[in-house]
This record gives sequence, C-alpha cells and structure tokens, in this order.
Amino acid sequence: MMRSIERTIILATALSFISASVWAQDIWRWWKLPQVAVGGGYTSTLIIRDSQGLPSRDVWVYLYKDDGSALYADVGGVGNQISYFNFQLGPNQEKSYALTSTGSVTAGSVQIASYGIGDLNASLRFTVTDSQGKATDVVGILPVDPNWSWTTSVQKGSSDDLTGVAVQNPWNSTTTVNFDFYQNGTRVPGTTTQTYPLNNLGHMAIFVDQIFGSTAWKNFSGTGTLRISSSVSTFVAMAIRADGTQYSSLPTEAGGEQWTCTYTDSGTSYTVTWNWRFEDGYTFTGYEQNLFNTDKVRLRGVFASDWSDFLAEWNYEDSSDDSRGQIVFLGKIQSGGNSVTGHRIQMKQDGTVVSNVSFTATRVY
Repeated sequence: MMRSIERTIILATALSFISASVWAQDIWRWWKLPQVAVGGGYTSTLIIRDSQGLPSRDVWVYLYKDDGSALYADVGGVGNQISYFNFQLGPNQEKSYALTSTGSVTAGSVQIASYGIGDLNASLRFTVTDSQGKATDVVGILPVDPNWSWTTSVQKGSSDDLTGVAVQNPWNSTTTVNFDFYQNGTRVPGTTTQTYPLNNLGHMAIFVDQIFGSTAWKNFSGTGTLRISSSVSTFVAMAIRADGTQYSSLPTEAGGEQWTCTYTDSGTSYTVTWNWRFEDGYTFTGYEQNLFNTDKVRLRGVFASDWSDFLAEWNYEDSSDDSRGQIVFLGKIQSGGNSVTGHRIQMKQDGTVVSNVSFTATRVY
C-alpha cells in the first residue's frame, strides 16, 4: 500500500532555475503594477526600495497606456514628459518618484525591471485632488505576479457601491481575458461570459456594471464572485471598490484549477484528479486525489507555459516494504495549454525507478 507523505520536495535540479552566483547579476527580474493614473487631478507616487543589502544595481521603470503604447508623465517634477526612466539603487536604499501630468487623466500600468535575483519592495499610490489641490482620495497599489485566473468578491449594498478591476497584459503578445459573475455558485441572472482583448502590454480598468450591463447590475444585490481568466496567457489583475465617496483597493486571489490525469500501470488504468492554485503563474501547490490513498496527497510543481514544460511531484511511503520515494510527472504542455502529455515516474529514494508509464492530463476548469 502506497501512502503519501505530507512533506513535498521538488527535485532540486528541476526547480533550481537560478542560483546565487556571479552570473545572477545578468538575470532580469520584473515587478508589475496593474494601475497608474496621472493628469486631471491624479498624481501617482512610486516608491522602490532594496531591503536585502544586495550590491547596487540598475532599476528601470516603464509606463504604458491602455493600448500598450508609451504613457508619458513628468517624473519627479523635472518638467520632461517621459515614458521610462532608470536609476541606481544601493543596498538598503529607497527611491520615491512623483508621476504627474498637466493633461487630462490618463490611466495605465507600470512595469519595473532590475538585474539580480534579489527582491525589491515596490508600491504605488495614486492621489486625487480637488480644484484647490486638496487630496480627496488615495489608493495604494502593490505588485502582482501574473496568473492564469483571478477571483474577487463583489458586494453591493446600495446603488453607490461599485466594484471595478484593473487588468494588465505584461507580455509582448496579444491576449484575451474572460469575465464571469457568480453568486452562490451559479451565474448571476442576465450575465454570460464576457471576453475582452488586450494589446501587447495593454491595460484595462472597468467596472462590473460596464462588463455585464446596467440591467444585470441593477438586479444584483448582496455578495458575489467575479472570475477573470484567460486560456491564452497569464496576466495581472487587481480590484477596486467605489462606495460613492472614495476608492479602495481590494484583494484578488489566484483562481484554482482542476485537472484529470489518466495512465495505465501494470495493466491497470487509473484516473486521478489534480486541484492546484498557482503561486506566481509558474509554480503551483495543491492536491492529488487517487484510489490508493485514503486522503488526498500534497502536489507541487511547475507549469512553464513559455517553455511548454510541466513538472509535478509528490512523496510516498510504501507499507509493503517500508520504502520511500517520489511520484514525478514530467511532461509537455500541448497547444492551447489545456492538456499535458508525458511520463509518470515512480522512483525510490536511492534512485531506483519502480515504474515509468505515459500519462495524459486534461484541464477541467
């Protein structure tokens, strides 16, 4: 009888994409901020900090409009309208930049890039001022890692309550995003899946009533769930709530996925179910439900769509001989990203391969 072990260890050679070495300084890291606003009374303040005491490094900041073209702003009050800028950030140093414009309000997104494997602490807040220059609203924005799907709560207690989302395509290729609106597990009456295209590096900020129409929104009350997804590529999303007097940011959660995996081992066909949630659009954690374990087993892996590579793994203990080992799924992501084919390998801790059979996995949702 094969029993899972809760502790899960991915093979180091498969997950160690980068290491802390000299060449790590040549690796780019990116941070995505899905909302920025300048002009028309809006000022965005960007703060970037290195809190890890790493060697000094260059940091680049890029501003994009809704259509993916360059967004121009005055950075730091120097009077020049620019769409990108760079600076050097020293160990434990912080920089702050005010982004402004004398024109009408323009919204978009921000991407930050830097060399090195160390993390940066980045945040943005956009401030709204009235005709006298007095701040009337402030909303904070934090970086978001791209994912395939997102969910957020939608609450409406009065006609003044509105929920909006900002969606960012951080890649140099077009994509589409789908919006679905649920309450108590079923679609909100009068709504269907709504699909919107996003240009390369494009951005969109939209309210729920604009997505599904004023009639459906008027008839909705209470609390629901907005699901935002794409089968084309990962993307970035955040939510904003408006209550008639001010805005506030809301959390978006990476959506869960369910897959079925089939394989044949020693003449017996098996079908198992995978449920997982992406951590960052690539790595995921979740569970496998199968017939030879009384409880679901911990599953962890990498879904590298840009390389079409797939890796998943869970640890086991065999009560028949007290041996331990790993179940490893190595495969290729097929076109469209909704299926994976490859090999399921059962391997003992000493490296002995117990079985190596083909598998096919298919996304359920």
